[in-house]
This record gives sequence, structure tokens and C-alpha cells, in this order.
Amino acid sequence: IHYDRIGKDGFFSHKEITVLYVPDLSDCLPSLDEWRDQWLAHKKAVAERERQISLKKEKSRAIKESNGQ
Repeated sequence: IHYDRIGKDGFFSHKEITVLYVPDLSDCLPSLDEWRDQWLAHKKAVAERERQISLKKEKSRAIKESNGQ
């Protein structure tokens, strides 16, 4: 991008050049199949974690009920 800069006197002072570098991100992204596999693995991990938490809650509830009776 080229900019003509104006000096304090109102006349052309100098030309300023700005260079923008845009990286190629295509190599940073997984393929659609890899992304789908990663997403499904993540969903499985979250579901398993939630299942483990609910099992722990059920166990602690059962222990409290057996101790209270």
C-alpha cells in the first residue's frame, strides 16, 4: 500500500509504503475428516467425564442414605 504523505507546508513530503504479510493458514488447519474425528473424540471425552461425575454423585448419595438409616 502506497501513501503520499504531505508535509507541514502542505506539499508532497515523501511516499510511505506499507507491506502487509498474510500467512497461509491452510497448513495449520486439520482436514475435514481429521477435524470430525477430533470433534467426536472430544464429545466422547466430555460425555464420559459427565458420566463419571454422575456415578460419583450417585455413590455418595447411596453412602449417605445407608449411613443415615
